Amino acid sequence: MSDDPTGRIAADGAGGAGGAERGRRPAVVATLAVVVALLVLAGVALLRGRGDDAAAPAPTPTPAPSVAASVTPSPVPTPSASPSPSAPATTAPSAQPSAAPDPTPGPDSEAPVSPTGAPATPPAAAPPAEPSAAASAPAPPPASREPTEADVAAYVTAYEASGRGTARTVVADVDGNGVDEVVGARVRDDVTQLAVAAWNGSEYAVVFRDAGGTAAALDDLLVRDVNGAAPPEIATFQSVGNVGASLSLWGLRDGNYARMAGVGGCWDGSHTYGITGATLDPGRITATCDGSPLPPEAWPSDVYVWDGTTWRYETTEEAGQ
Repeated sequence: MSDDPTGRIAADGAGGAGGAERGRRPAVVATLAVVVALLVLAGVALLRGRGDDAAAPAPTPTPAPSVAASVTPSPVPTPSASPSPSAPATTAPSAQPSAAPDPTPGPDSEAPVSPTGAPATPPAAAPPAEPSAAASAPAPPPASREPTEADVAAYVTAYEASGRGTARTVVADVDGNGVDEVVGARVRDDVTQLAVAAWNGSEYAVVFRDAGGTAAALDDLLVRDVNGAAPPEIATFQSVGNVGASLSLWGLRDGNYARMAGVGGCWDGSHTYGITGATLDPGRITATCDGSPLPPEAWPSDVYVWDGTTWRYETTEEAGQ
């Protein structure tokens, strides 16, 4: 046996080192096992999450009509993970293309949709603009003035030229306002037609029209006070052939032009008096009545008098009285 202590010490040192190495190996193996287990759990969790995503299909938005553009889907990025021998490869579902809304929908188009598929909210309408004072203010009326002889002449000329047949006109204040009116009459369609024109501050304009008695000719037009109360009345005298003759009467009542009709007698309710003739005197109208079968020259006449409010029948006179 050698007395060299050096060899024993070296052997003992080598044996101690080998024992220490054998002591560390179980700890390394345990650590690796823990790491592998964690990686397996992470891979399983990742596969479950991606499987849930694949099971739920992405909603498909309703495209608007007349869409020409399409959208190319972008690939879904796959999260990075350590490969696992038990984790099969999976493919992420592709996204459906979303249609762009038609900016000019037709009458049969649906409501525009947003990129998310929800109906787009239309912009709020602007409140109507308030009218300006200049736009809403009425135009000022023309300056009023008194009529002149030229104004009267212009209206008479226009009136006479406005229809066929002979026209008669009288200038007089028939409404009592201090300004003359122009009274016109003519025969039209076998009836006497009356028109009263008043001054409106700038021109003469017709304010009253009416029809009188049956006529072939207009014999006269009078503006005269016949009832003793102002303003004056208007009377037309018309005839038919060689025998027929009558008068029609108008006046102002309650501020308006009106027919002056008789009350009672053969001309009750009529503002035209007479068949073969009629006369007009202050406060009195005498008009012939139909006396058939007697000849016209033997027909009687009814007399009407003004009672303060109307022309009322008073008596009948026989022919020749």
